Amino acid sequence: MLFLNSLVNVLRYLLPFNRHPCEDLQNQNQISASLQVAERGLKWAEVVDKISSPNTEISILKALLQPFTIATAISYTGCTGYDVHGFHLVGSATPTDGLHAYAYQHNTVPTQVLIAFRGTTSASDTCADAVLWDLPLSDTCKKFSNETLDYISQAKSFVSTTIDELGRSQDKNTLIDLAFTGHSLGCGLTSLTTLDYATNMEHSLLNTNNIGPDTNQIGSVRGICFAEPGTELVAKRMGLDLSQADKVLAIANPYDPIVWSTKEEQVGTVCEWDTRDIEEPKACTRCKHYTWQKSSPMCHTCYESTHIYSHYIDALKGMQHSFLCTGKATRR
Repeated sequence: MLFLNSLVNVLRYLLPFNRHPCEDLQNQNQISASLQVAERGLKWAEVVDKISSPNTEISILKALLQPFTIATAISYTGCTGYDVHGFHLVGSATPTDGLHAYAYQHNTVPTQVLIAFRGTTSASDTCADAVLWDLPLSDTCKKFSNETLDYISQAKSFVSTTIDELGRSQDKNTLIDLAFTGHSLGCGLTSLTTLDYATNMEHSLLNTNNIGPDTNQIGSVRGICFAEPGTELVAKRMGLDLSQADKVLAIANPYDPIVWSTKEEQVGTVCEWDTRDIEEPKACTRCKHYTWQKSSPMCHTCYESTHIYSHYIDALKGMQHSFLCTGKATRR
């Protein structure tokens, strides 16, 4: 039954694709030379600035987002035979139970690294959701160890392994420009992991006696992800520095109930689609009149119509206007 549930989750992600998902990813990778030039040489911090700027041309914006959209898609589909545009796969973690993550290195700028975390797909993912957001655990979760459900530790371990492997082929004084991405749970992990490394990097500047090996090799860290499920309380529980939240940018569907029900708990910059580019499903209009509950038929339909990652890809394809981006203070 658990296998069937996991399969259904993956199929739901795949529904809007007209072809095999891996073929669809290959087609997304076909990008014009002019757009390749647009993103070449930009650091992740500059990419964040351009994505959130209303002055960035839509074609350029889509090009800048493409590595993140494809890496996130691959985290769900497992189509690792298709490289993320401009990047190649350098590592992956795909255990039967536990966090799935993929690491990519830029083809011409080896210091630029992108790591994608998979969103909720398996039974262990669902239980890890509950652990992260301090929710009641179902009986199903009893079969998993605490280590299996500790996705933050697994994420950091994966980063450490990736950096260690890359460090063997690079000058030890070279600093990595690191970015994280993902959707839903993957976006939550992106926010928290970005804040974790940013916090440690800031502390290391103040206390040179407390520099971890990872922090010492990272020059910059950013998170660009999709459908952030509200991580402020989790970040506070972890003791993370929320003043570093400007390093996180989340793309959001304004009608996604996971987004609007946690808006005040989202960290960093949230960039929503202009409502001229995206239509509100009727179920979402009705769901907003009630306290958000996924078990509610209307809210479940709203969730299925907006939150599933394939809808984010579709919205990006049809996008004609700049994102409407707000910082934490603006959303209060």
